[in-house]
Amino acid sequence: MSMPTGRARFALWSSLLLATFAALLAATSAPPAAAAEPVAISTGAGADWGIKASFRSYIAGPIANGSTEVSEGASVNPNGTFHFPVASGTYDPDSRSTVLQLAGAVHFSGHEGQLDLKIWSPRIEITPEGAALYAEVTSRSLQEGASLVHYPNAKLADLDIDAATPTVDSTTTTWSALPAALTPEGVQPFAGFYTAGTALDPVTFGYEGPGGKPEAETWTAPGTSLLGLTAAGTVPTGVGSLAIGSETVWASSYDGGSVSVLDGETLATLHTIDVGGNPRNVAVDRGGLAGYTIDTSIRRIKTTTGTPTLDPTPIPLTGGASNELAVSQYDSAIYTIYGSELHRIREAWNGTDLYWLDESWPLPSAEYSRVETGGHRGEVFVYGQAVAKVTFAGPDEEAVFTPISGTAGASNLAIAEDGTLEWLKVDFATNPVTSTLMVMHPDGSGGYSTETFPAGSAWGTIATAVSPDGDRFVANDSAGSSFIVFDEGEEVGSVSQGTVANDVAIAPDGTTYVSWRNGKVAIVGQVGVSPTVTGQPGDVAVALTADDGSASASFAAAATGTPTPSVQWQNKAPGAIHWTAVSGATAPTLDLEATAAMAGTRYRAVFTNAAGSIAGEAATLRVTVSTKTETPPTSGGDTGGGAGESETKPETQPSATGTTPATTPFRLATARKVTLTGGGNVAVVARVTCEGTEACTVKAPAKVKLKVGKRAYTARVVAPKRIAAGATGAVKLRVPAKVRALLAGKQAEARFPLRVTAAGTTRTTTVHPTLVFRAKKTN
Repeated sequence: MSMPTGRARFALWSSLLLATFAALLAATSAPPAAAAEPVAISTGAGADWGIKASFRSYIAGPIANGSTEVSEGASVNPNGTFHFPVASGTYDPDSRSTVLQLAGAVHFSGHEGQLDLKIWSPRIEITPEGAALYAEVTSRSLQEGASLVHYPNAKLADLDIDAATPTVDSTTTTWSALPAALTPEGVQPFAGFYTAGTALDPVTFGYEGPGGKPEAETWTAPGTSLLGLTAAGTVPTGVGSLAIGSETVWASSYDGGSVSVLDGETLATLHTIDVGGNPRNVAVDRGGLAGYTIDTSIRRIKTTTGTPTLDPTPIPLTGGASNELAVSQYDSAIYTIYGSELHRIREAWNGTDLYWLDESWPLPSAEYSRVETGGHRGEVFVYGQAVAKVTFAGPDEEAVFTPISGTAGASNLAIAEDGTLEWLKVDFATNPVTSTLMVMHPDGSGGYSTETFPAGSAWGTIATAVSPDGDRFVANDSAGSSFIVFDEGEEVGSVSQGTVANDVAIAPDGTTYVSWRNGKVAIVGQVGVSPTVTGQPGDVAVALTADDGSASASFAAAATGTPTPSVQWQNKAPGAIHWTAVSGATAPTLDLEATAAMAGTRYRAVFTNAAGSIAGEAATLRVTVSTKTETPPTSGGDTGGGAGESETKPETQPSATGTTPATTPFRLATARKVTLTGGGNVAVVARVTCEGTEACTVKAPAKVKLKVGKRAYTARVVAPKRIAAGATGAVKLRVPAKVRALLAGKQAEARFPLRVTAAGTTRTTTVHPTLVFRAKKTN
């Protein structure tokens, strides 16, 4: 088995290299640019939008027999579309977001006034979350007696900018013929004429000022691993090199003159062997059960007995000290470079004794100063400023050096099990300095096919390593203090100890070991996982009447991650450029008291942990305001089903048409005033009709306060949890008998949120009835 790791070449010149690299970085690094201020928009061409040609034709046709009026600055173009002038706007250069507020109104009416649709103050938003057209809308459905409903800040159309590019010159920006599609929120204002996704007329707009196409926000990919140190050990300072043993990791100490053998899982020190001198490198022959160090000679440490033992006879080097040491896992041969020669050292038998056979060959070029072995057959490579493969030919096994094209600048090298070469190409001529991970796969005919990946600040000037399968590559960074990890060519993290990095080695099972000059040896592993959103908030619709100032609304989101992610809700008001944190909103559920002024505000949850951050999908608070009230269906004789309970008689309340759009899969009617007679203690305060093909679920609080002046009493809320498709369920308040007696002849107010969900649609409304308690008649 080959050694799938690059070797650290520890020497005194490493500190000089680091100083040089730091100087280069200081010379080439520029300070970050300050955030650009948003640019106000006040003039320009405005927008042309026909809303929908077929709808205009229908209004003007003999069926609707209607009319179209423009006002507030809007005008009719010669082709029948409408023009809306610029009112205000903002362009944000940092996010390339555009918000353009337009003026003008278009009012459609037909069917003798029963069809009534007014669209005014349209607004176009082009942001990283998407592009859309919003407007103020009032509309009445075609149902007889339907209320006129106001839809503030309604999102009418999604705009498709994927294939569009704005035309930007020195003074103006123009977006032309953007495809538009009706949103789910826009269905009801059009009285259910069209389904969501129906094509509307394209939108063209322009203004005086800069512009651009936004880019998506950058978040951590869900489930991204956070790398850290999962185990650590300590050896004498001045760690020179790491090597993988059999379930162990070996570390040489340049300053301590020793080699430490550590447990491969816990990194506890099992043995420390004093080898003398300054061991610059260490290598392990796992098959031959021996380790080797190099300085002015090579020392062997035998492990055949289970206890590492230093061989008393060193292998001499005639050329002085050397950093280079590699051992083939294929044939146990030792390779080193000194005296401008490649040496292969093997144990041989002369018929009487074992001895060390030292063979050497002159290096063909000064480009080659380092040696590495790897691959499943123990291939040998020399490198330094280029790479050459070494083979041994003929009966005398003479070394043949074959240069590998495309390896100019290869000052580092790691070899995978299949012979793939991986190294970092650092270009100091660029500003800033660029680094590229080169992955060269053997093509089976003596050549290589090369993949390249951006490597950021990874330079590999001290150490590199690759996993046996070639998927993981690790190298030191430009500062020489951190190790950067790449998985399948993508940078996935880094680890640091705030001191000089020394070496990295990767075991056959993929365990990654790193060391620093201060004697720290550690395992790199997963210590966290970035958030993955598992529950997205849905749009929330709130129906108000002219008498209601607000109603309860809530959004919910969920995410997993290690450690458990925190959450921060953000909102984006209509026309806003940036998302803003909602103060104190750090729980998975965001509860709000919604008002008409909040209509169209979007909310999202941002989840964060040590491994990263991610934003969930945005959900919109939809608010409708009914301008007219009607008499709803009565309680239908429902007595609550219990002795002593009497029928309630709801008085005027918002109609189902005015409060719940007809396209939703349920209808909701709430009582404004309920009279309890004859000592009755149960009041029907709302009815939910499940009109779709799926059952409805209902959520309400268990109890509610009945307020009479400054005093409050408790009543029980009785609501069905599930209503079958096509059925109607009643929501009731049950007043305790003692409380009923106290309230005889008085009025009390109740207020609580009612949430209904069906077919993926959720709506929350506030039930706010006045209960009139008639005194019980006596004979």
